[in-house]
Amino acid sequence: MRFVYYNLNPRGIKENDCVTRAIALASDLPYEEIADKLWLTADLYNCDRLCKFCYSNFITNVLKYKEVNCDDMTVEEFANTHPYGTFLIRVPSHLTVIKNGVLYDIWDCRHELCDTVWKRVD
Repeated sequence: MRFVYYNLNPRGIKENDCVTRAIALASDLPYEEIADKLWLTADLYNCDRLCKFCYSNFITNVLKYKEVNCDDMTVEEFANTHPYGTFLIRVPSHLTVIKNGVLYDIWDCRHELCDTVWKRVD
């Protein structure tokens, strides 16, 4: 698998927006639209938009992504065993995205352990 530096933040800055960046890239929806929907989801569940409970509900119940077993693999191991498709991958304190075996993010987290993985189902 390979890593590609990719910052979807519309201002091009590095900030604590990995959830918005990853979901926007994985869903092919505009960054601002995802940010707004995460705020609405946070209001609905009375939680922080960056808490796993909040964005997990958005990913599974709104986007209809399916959870995939990652068996404590690293991001790279998971990508190598799942070379096709779009996946949102949660690692400790971070959410990233893999599209067809390529990790797109602002930092290389290939060696981090997967916590939760969701697959885009079209």
